[in-house]
Amino acid sequence: MFWVYLETKSLLASGVIGGAYMLLVAVFGMVFGAIVDHLRKKTAMLISSLTTLTTYAIGLVMFSLFSEATLLDWRGPWFWIFVIIVLIGSVVENMRNIALSTTVTLLVPPDRRDKANGLVGTISGIGFLVTSVFSGLSVGLLGMHVTILIAVIATAVALVHLLVISIPEPVKVRSGEGRVNFRGAIPVILAVPGLLALLLFTTLMPAAEAAEQTILQRVIPYEKQGRVFGFAMTVEVSAAPITAFLIGPIAEFIVVPYMNSDAGQDTWGWLLGEGEARGVALVFVLASLIMLIAVLLAFMSRPYRNLSKAYAAAPPPAVFGEGGESSADARASENV
Repeated sequence: MFWVYLETKSLLASGVIGGAYMLLVAVFGMVFGAIVDHLRKKTAMLISSLTTLTTYAIGLVMFSLFSEATLLDWRGPWFWIFVIIVLIGSVVENMRNIALSTTVTLLVPPDRRDKANGLVGTISGIGFLVTSVFSGLSVGLLGMHVTILIAVIATAVALVHLLVISIPEPVKVRSGEGRVNFRGAIPVILAVPGLLALLLFTTLMPAAEAAEQTILQRVIPYEKQGRVFGFAMTVEVSAAPITAFLIGPIAEFIVVPYMNSDAGQDTWGWLLGEGEARGVALVFVLASLIMLIAVLLAFMSRPYRNLSKAYAAAPPPAVFGEGGESSADARASENV
């Protein structure tokens, strides 16, 4: 998206691409979750990485076959074909993140999952920060062709690394269906008091994601966690364009003009200074206060108390029984 705006100066094309990405992630979140539940976790990660690698490689070939001017003509078909191919790879990559959340349940003891989720979130955040910075520098200094080549090489290295990793999942955990089932997430979420409220709260407060994952890994059966994590991704991503559409006009037409006025400078100058970005700074301050109030209200709410009781009463879900049986198989054998 940065490359598109840099080269075309078209806000329309950049906005369509950004909106399309968020929309596709929201639409396919539950689909990816159902696939993760149906397959072994490593298989789901491999499919995700291989799809991303393939689409990026196709994009690299297109950059080699067509001139940059042809691909940058956003009114022509080749621009949108290229964008759609790259978008597919970027969207499918999210399936690996869903599978990763379920592998924490699979590999980490219950009393250490909170730390593991925090570590995964930290690494993901640092990775996003680093790749955002270096991808911007790469596009600006080296060009899009070299940037796609770097993306292909990095994705291929990650895929090879995934191939040599052993994930001890000797028996595929089945959810009771012989095919991919896209249902099951909402009923199991509604069955846990306060869980839906937690998912909606995390939409406004992404910093609580590690806590959210720890709770889901305990109160949701392992064989349905993929669909629930996918539903959570859908809800969280769906809020991003809504909040962006809301805050954009508010910041441009209300907050920034106010901060450029004498009244705004006199009132907030002691805190935000006199720089040109003081309007954006005020938006951050107000957003932080809103999130703090939301946290305090959440702690005092009935859904929070109900969820705390459900979490305390729920036994840690056993993923595998003795002899390598899945939890679903073990429970079925106990009922015979």
